[in-house]
Amino acid sequence: MLKRIKTLASLYRELGLRWSAFRLAYAFRHRSGLIRLQMPLYKWTDRPLATWLKKNIPSESTSYAEWRKANAPKFSLCDDTGGRERGRFSRAYRDHLLKKLTASSTARSNSSPTNINE
Repeated sequence: MLKRIKTLASLYRELGLRWSAFRLAYAFRHRSGLIRLQMPLYKWTDRPLATWLKKNIPSESTSYAEWRKANAPKFSLCDDTGGRERGRFSRAYRDHLLKKLTASSTARSNSSPTNINE
C-alpha cells in the first residue's frame, strides 16, 4: 500500500495536476461505461472508405491501391538525402559533427598537460 502511494505521488510530481486529473477522469469513464456511450461502435458498412477520402480519390480497393502507388507522398526521416540513408544522419549534419569533433580534438592536442611535479 505504501509503495502504491509513493508511486502515485511520484506520478503527480513528474506529470503534474493536469495529467493526474485527466487520468482519473479517464479511469472513471472507462470503469463506469461512460466511454462506450461517448464513443459508440459502428460497422464498417456504416462508414465506407469513400466517406474518409477526398472527392477525387477513388474508393474501390484496386483503384485506390493503384492511385496510392502513383500518388504516394515521399517519406523521409533524413532531411536532404531523400531517404537514401535510412537511420543515419543527413550529410550536412554529419559534416557539421565531424568538424566539431576535429576542432575539439585539435584544441585538446594543442593544449599541453600541466605536470604537478614540475
